[in-house]
Amino acid sequence: MLDTVDKVSKILFSVVGTFCIAVATYEVEWTRLGLETDGFCLEHAQTYEAMLLQYRETPPPVVVDRYAERCGVSEDEAFSDLKTIQAIVIQQAQTAVSAGQVGQVSSAEDLLSGFVAVGSAEPSVFRDVNFDVAGDGSPAIQDGAAPDIGTVLVARWGVNLRTNLLLTTSGKNPSKTVIPPGGCVRIIGAPEVRGTKYWAKVELLDCPG
Repeated sequence: MLDTVDKVSKILFSVVGTFCIAVATYEVEWTRLGLETDGFCLEHAQTYEAMLLQYRETPPPVVVDRYAERCGVSEDEAFSDLKTIQAIVIQQAQTAVSAGQVGQVSSAEDLLSGFVAVGSAEPSVFRDVNFDVAGDGSPAIQDGAAPDIGTVLVARWGVNLRTNLLLTTSGKNPSKTVIPPGGCVRIIGAPEVRGTKYWAKVELLDCPG
């Protein structure tokens, strides 16, 4: 029991607690997640809040292009920023904003695990996969194959940690928290294809090394 409490405390403070979005302003969260902090760029990103919430899978190309142009970053950097912003927007839309509360979870231990979209079952471009394999940096999905149980993954951008495997559009699969860019998870359940993507049960953990 003490081991569990110790693990929960350590991970919550080092991974989840640091990136708790339910009590953070946009400006604080942008800075904390390493996003572009220029005032104009931040204001521009916020104008797309409703659109990013509507397009729950991938930010529209026109938004990516415009963000890249106005913020002076590459299209891949813009996509990464917008995916993280999108995860924050989704999380804030689903979470009661009250101090010390993150998502609809029953306990601190429950917050440590959940489900993530690893990426497209048939990826064709960098943007199709949400994670890389820790250590060698290879894409989490290669040649249509998903990683094995026990594999540690590193998030390419902000990724929602979901409650279950129901469709995200059903309204019955809320986001527990946002895994930050560079945040790590370990696969604890065999990945399976849902729709066009591989999903897997994961647990949050400190990144190795």
